[in-house]
Amino acid sequence: MRPLLVSLFGLLGVLGLNGRHFTVPATVPVQVDLRCTAPGEHPYTVDPDTAVLNQGDELEWVLADSATTSGLTITPKQDAWPFADSVRYHGSKSKPAHAKKMKANQSGKRFGYAVQMVCSSGSADTVTIDPQIIIH
Repeated sequence: MRPLLVSLFGLLGVLGLNGRHFTVPATVPVQVDLRCTAPGEHPYTVDPDTAVLNQGDELEWVLADSATTSGLTITPKQDAWPFADSVRYHGSKSKPAHAKKMKANQSGKRFGYAVQMVCSSGSADTVTIDPQIIIH
């Protein structure tokens, strides 16, 4: 049994762990709320407005229960985007938009994105919000 453990630890060193611990990526939540009260009046919150992630983390946009929109769309504001799974995300109250599979070497970068929602009560306006992502 002992030679097997030594071999396993040696293999982990060869694979590049070398004493470092493997960490599971965190899912960083962003709470989005939109209130459509009257045409042209749309108070909203995005919390946090600037999402701070570590290399490898995932990002999830959660639509608040109090929001008067049925869904949201997330799109990058530039060609560069830190996630490999998609460049457009759709979410609803029952299924948050979720960005996964962060590309390598994103530390130190900033990314702007747009949150777009269509009012489903009070007016038929489209609201676009411009928060950002920072990768540490």
